[in-house]
Amino acid sequence: MVNVLLIVVTVVVAVAASYCTFTIPTTQLWYACYIANAVVVYGFIPFSIFYYEADSDLTLMNRVISALLWELATLVVVGLILGILYGLVGYVQYPIYVVSSGLAFLPVTNNSTDLDYCITANSTISALANTYTGRLCDSISGGLTLQQWQLRTSFPIYVIALSSAVGWLLFMVFAGVGLVALPVDCIREFFGRPRSTITKTEYIKRAKGLGERANAIKDLADKLRKEERENGRNRKWRGNYNRLNAQLIALENDEHALELVHPQGEDPDYMWALTVIGFYVKLLFGILGVVLSVCWVVQVVLYVFINPPASPFLNLLFTRLDSVFGLFGVAAFALFCFYIIACVIKGCMKIWGGQIQYLKGLKYFYRLGIFLYCLMGFIGLTIIALSLRGPLKWKRRTLEDVYAA
Repeated sequence: MVNVLLIVVTVVVAVAASYCTFTIPTTQLWYACYIANAVVVYGFIPFSIFYYEADSDLTLMNRVISALLWELATLVVVGLILGILYGLVGYVQYPIYVVSSGLAFLPVTNNSTDLDYCITANSTISALANTYTGRLCDSISGGLTLQQWQLRTSFPIYVIALSSAVGWLLFMVFAGVGLVALPVDCIREFFGRPRSTITKTEYIKRAKGLGERANAIKDLADKLRKEERENGRNRKWRGNYNRLNAQLIALENDEHALELVHPQGEDPDYMWALTVIGFYVKLLFGILGVVLSVCWVVQVVLYVFINPPASPFLNLLFTRLDSVFGLFGVAAFALFCFYIIACVIKGCMKIWGGQIQYLKGLKYFYRLGIFLYCLMGFIGLTIIALSLRGPLKWKRRTLEDVYAA
């Protein structure tokens, strides 16, 4: 979440930079956030996964040592891959227009239109005729030569670029699913909500059924643990483990549904009223989510896919909100940013199953790694699609450029 908040802070700092001399060092903060992401993704998460995957019969110290050894091997492999790629293709290319010029005496260029032209090096100048020869290019009308300027980038920037490329791919998948699933599921949960509570007898009956299913799942888990010790984690074992995990997720969902229809606590009526209000809040959020999802899709189509952009759309909305009150534009910008992050989380849950409140152990660490990668893609989307409000707005097109095109 620090990355998301930093985008909003960067927007505020970019606006304040035109009024203040001393502002927050956002460049250094962005470096710190990317480095922290790399430490978590390549250090903390693999170590945690190896620790949980270690044999349960090992002592705590042995499990830590085993996880550290595997983590060291992982860092060596990742370091070799990144180092080899950096040595071979660790360059950045900039498209530049080449303009070459010679020198001419100031009296020669009495005509103001002559100042728009490039003069060939070692040109022949006739002061008497007040003219010069050797015009190669016109820096205003066009006709310039486009070349690629290659420069080796720093290693941290190269790692950030590779991570962002992977993040873009993951972000497109999970955010694309979440843009549809998040509002649709909220609306479906409202229409599928429980209409009334159940009696205590019915609750005990259903709870007994859930308990029997939980015991059956526990027996299967013990059987899988025994097979793992005897034969290891082969293909058959992994298939049984995935099916067991699906049964466990279904059991957790049924348990949550049962808790909704039979509120517990000192005041069950109050808890039931909160449950009903919660479903109406989900309906409102679902309707708002439909609007936000459509706005994001339209923004990407109009401002990213079409070149030059057909319309600034959300950028224009944020700018006009700023003209009303400074915080309105920032608040709207933050709303769209946090919503797309919520879509990423929803897409991750939708593809891999489960609910966020039940995440623990390996399921949590896998999804955390995916989420941190997607954050890098999210930052890239914000810079490109919301560039008139985003962190690099001074390097993109302005509203006048868009309308002039």
